[in-house]
This record gives sequence, C-alpha cells and structure tokens, in this order.
Amino acid sequence: MNKKIMVAFAFLAALALYQAPWSATAQPQPSLLFVQSAKKIDYKDGVMTLYCIPNQTLFFTDRPGRVVGNMPMTKFVAKWTTDRGPNGFAANPPNAAVTIFHPDSVKTAIVELRNPRLDGDKLVYDVKVLQGIASTTPGEGVLFIDNYTGWAAAAFADGSPN
Repeated sequence: MNKKIMVAFAFLAALALYQAPWSATAQPQPSLLFVQSAKKIDYKDGVMTLYCIPNQTLFFTDRPGRVVGNMPMTKFVAKWTTDRGPNGFAANPPNAAVTIFHPDSVKTAIVELRNPRLDGDKLVYDVKVLQGIASTTPGEGVLFIDNYTGWAAAAFADGSPN
C-alpha cells in the first residue's frame, strides 16, 4: 500500500510540474491603473504641476484580480524614467484623466503624460492635452493614469511595494 501511495504522489507531483508552466503562461499579467492626488494641480503651457502630493501612488487592477496597493512616489518616477522598453512609459507615454475641483465647478481633461520630475512634495509632468481644456485655474485634484502591464506589475510580483 505504501508503494501505491508513493506512485500516486509521484504522479500528482509530475502532473503539477507539467501544468505549472502552462498555467503561468495562461494567466495574463495584471493591468495596473494609478491614482495620484494633490492639494493643488495647475496645468498650462504644456506643463502640469501637482503640489503637496502624498509620498505614495495608489495602484489597483482591473477585474478579476482586484489587487490594490501603494508604490512610493520616488519608485514610481524612477521606474517610469528608466524603463526604455517598447511598452514602458518613457517610450510609450500613458494617457491620464486629470480632474480639478473648484467650489462652483469641476474641470476634467484627458492628457498624455511625459517626463515626470519629482521635487520634494511637488510632481511635474509635461502634458499634451488630448481632450478638454488646455489650462485651468489651479485647484485640488486627482490624476488617473491609464493601465500598464510592464514594470509596475513585475514590481509587486513578490507582494511587496518596496
């Protein structure tokens, strides 16, 4: 009977090893979306500045994974600027929705983001307005950066945002 159990375990182990590479390639890489908030956002003349930003960029995935976490802002900017791969943000800049809140209105534009620069609690992007207003009165706001499946997904493969 011990021999039958050993054969069964060997069979199950072989089956698990055989399916592991197939399962790994069948799973799509998660698509991460990023959110950055600021006490004040100002954009005009092709430059957007986020003032008094948190130290973290929030990320989350589309369904079905529903993963959420935070990435240090310094790491977010560093990865963006050093990833020169064909789908990296440096080579293929992302789109983003920027929304600025005013007491009597909300202004939203869709922009293409380039060249992030971090200076203390200030984050600056070069922007190309794709839709919406070309400039606005500064105000508190939020930036929703479109999905990405490259370095950002791999950065959290070990479950750690650091």
